[in-house]
Amino acid sequence: MGKKNEFEINKKRNDLDLVNKDKSLDSLPKINWSFGIISTATIVGAIAGLLLVEPVSYTRVERVPGVGLYRQCPPSGDIQCTILRSRERDTGLSWKQIRVSNDQETEQKQFIYMLVGGIAGCFLAIVLLNNMRPKQ
Repeated sequence: MGKKNEFEINKKRNDLDLVNKDKSLDSLPKINWSFGIISTATIVGAIAGLLLVEPVSYTRVERVPGVGLYRQCPPSGDIQCTILRSRERDTGLSWKQIRVSNDQETEQKQFIYMLVGGIAGCFLAIVLLNNMRPKQ
């Protein structure tokens, strides 16, 4: 009899432990788990969008005294070099190209890419969460 009672007591304890574990899992808010996944995916998407941005730049042509009449252009046919050399021959002046980056346009482009990346990450997380949800 002693072993049977001991077995029943242990079984009741195990059942109570399982019930308590189930209650502890139910007490966790499910929205926090989903919110964590969505916010993480949004942040990752925004960072990925930021890393994809290339600086916005433009080429400015300036006059430089005493340089360009002897400009050496490669035989492969660099169009920019050929244009500058012919411009220098026509005007008798020398020209050089300066590559200038536009910081304000680069920042705007970064913001747009971050926004698009964040929205894409959020959308992807929501779609995955809906597909992972158990079917009823």
